[in-house]
Amino acid sequence: LSTTVNNINLSFAITSNITPNTSCTTPNGTIDITVTPAGTYNYAWSNGATSEDINNLMAGSYTVIVTDATSCNSSVTFTVSDNVTNPSLSTVITDATCGLSNGNIDLSVTPAGAYNFYWSNGATSEDISNLSAETYMVTVTGSNGCTATLSTTVNNINLSFAITSN
Repeated sequence: LSTTVNNINLSFAITSNITPNTSCTTPNGTIDITVTPAGTYNYAWSNGATSEDINNLMAGSYTVIVTDATSCNSSVTFTVSDNVTNPSLSTVITDATCGLSNGNIDLSVTPAGAYNFYWSNGATSEDISNLSAETYMVTVTGSNGCTATLSTTVNNINLSFAITSN
């Protein structure tokens, strides 16, 4: 005697809407999933979450096991990307002359945006002036918490000139 046992696995589909992480300080990526057909499902995420959707994620891979009312399950892995932008820094330096404090550093930051500046001499502006010859370091922090640092040197230039008589 032989018999056939049918599989009553109701198939379901898992789709997602993923938002990348855009912060360097507080992870804010999300995975919003939808399971069809509608029904009651249990969720087990690789990060320990048991909700349908997960938030405040850093970049990385996250796997969910979705189980339906008949204990059938399906597993899917999603990847949250990093979409953070660190500031890019460049300078134009005007060297000090004859031991005076008359040097300048003109700092440029890209991309455009709101930034906080902290220079090794305590200045908090983008550009600094009235500088003596030495090395200055700046740390620039964007509104997304991403930072960049740059070290630059103001040199001393001694001017020389010749006096001629007639």
